[in-house]
Amino acid sequence: MTAAAAWGQAADALEFQPAGHGAGCLVHRRAFRVLLGRASTGEEPQAAECLAFYDRNAAAFEAAAADKIARRGLAPAARFHLTSRDVRRAMSGASGRQVAVSAEPLQEMAGQHAQQRP
Repeated sequence: MTAAAAWGQAADALEFQPAGHGAGCLVHRRAFRVLLGRASTGEEPQAAECLAFYDRNAAAFEAAAADKIARRGLAPAARFHLTSRDVRRAMSGASGRQVAVSAEPLQEMAGQHAQQRP
């Protein structure tokens, strides 16, 4: 079971504590702009939208956090950030961890990538 996420106004980011890690992980609003398919519009997502996206895809965020902790050899008390790339890697299965994700963000990301290609 994953810990609940909360929105931190000071950092303008979602924060959660990954399973087995002693410190928080931050995901900034701009990362959610990409994850929610709004990079091209520049529209900033609301905190509630970011929290809802996390709730639908908590397993992918946990997998992304676990991968980053392992890759960087982070100490148990180290706080760290996830980027949209970290989360997308986990959602696509490229991290090597099997996670269940909402189909909605994958469709949004696929459409976004198709629009960016010439």
